[in-house]
Amino acid sequence: TWVASTTTMPSSNVVWDFDGSVGTLTLARPHARNALTWDMYDAIVEACDLVDASSARVLIVRGSGGAFSSGTDIAQFADLTTGAAGLAYERRIGAVIDRLERVRVPTVAAIEGVAVGGGCALAVACDLR
Repeated sequence: TWVASTTTMPSSNVVWDFDGSVGTLTLARPHARNALTWDMYDAIVEACDLVDASSARVLIVRGSGGAFSSGTDIAQFADLTTGAAGLAYERRIGAVIDRLERVRVPTVAAIEGVAVGGGCALAVACDLR
């Protein structure tokens, strides 16, 4: 069962907040409008796995500091120097979005501010916005 707690995921930029049967995943890079790093994408997948293994009844995804998410941090693109690397990036992001879409409980994107690129994809993957 879930008990009230707050936990920082492996990425220090993603925070879990559990309260009874409600889980809240907060993207916490407000200085970068919650631009998503690889670690943050990995933490989103981990959060989906935790929700599915729990007695949660809803998952809320939100941003901090007045922005939902400005998408993938452009610094993450520095290593995408070939077409194959670009395709691998698209597959990786697609797998994260797919995992969020498959969470067993209803998902809610609590959108405040920008939701661009990968951030918009996260919002659209949720059941309610």
